[in-house]
Amino acid sequence: MKLSLKKKVQETKDAYSFIFQPPQKLRWTAGQYMYFTLEHKNPDSRGISRYFTIASAPFEKVIMVTTKFASSEGSSFKKALRMMGAGDSIEASAPKGKFFVKDAQKKHVCVAGGIGITPFRSIILDLDHKKALKNILLFYTVHKDAIIFKHTLEAAADKWKGFALVYTNRSEINDIDFMGKYIHDMDEAAFMISGPMGLVKNISGNLKGRGVGKQNIITDYFPGYDHE
Repeated sequence: MKLSLKKKVQETKDAYSFIFQPPQKLRWTAGQYMYFTLEHKNPDSRGISRYFTIASAPFEKVIMVTTKFASSEGSSFKKALRMMGAGDSIEASAPKGKFFVKDAQKKHVCVAGGIGITPFRSIILDLDHKKALKNILLFYTVHKDAIIFKHTLEAAADKWKGFALVYTNRSEINDIDFMGKYIHDMDEAAFMISGPMGLVKNISGNLKGRGVGKQNIITDYFPGYDHE
């Protein structure tokens, strides 16, 4: 399907959101992704397609993707994306993926590393819209000057007693004892981990080492962002 760009929003110094209008009503589950193809001149070896998580919630009725741009070594795809103007179109697949909350009654511990916050924006806004934002603890590992969706996340935390937001650094989130200070039922919780591959693998391994079952860990990798 072709999506038409409505507008671009600068989120931080090097992160932008692109808000697209689908050609017809589109259904998806908060936390899913789409495969985007953007034809452009002289594509580099990384090609003309990318996977992006949908950062918007279904009730918003638009497709929003948020990504970071390298200062110098960006791909031809990213450069073409950044150059898009209102009304320009991009090709996208149907939404896919299993990174979503299956049971809002169950305790969920969410870990976002850098740009890995994108699926959680969709999930949190969706649960808020359904009046079901509870039993959610979100660790957000990010530099203070690079917080994406700061207002949205903090507004949700102020509104809902059942949603807790904890900003962390890399060393803290890789310390299972640090996480344990906030989680009293680690064996019963569902863990959702999203971000650079290295961070996701480390945290998943730490949780398994603590005895958390594989069935209670769901991951969403963001290749190419391990420098964050």
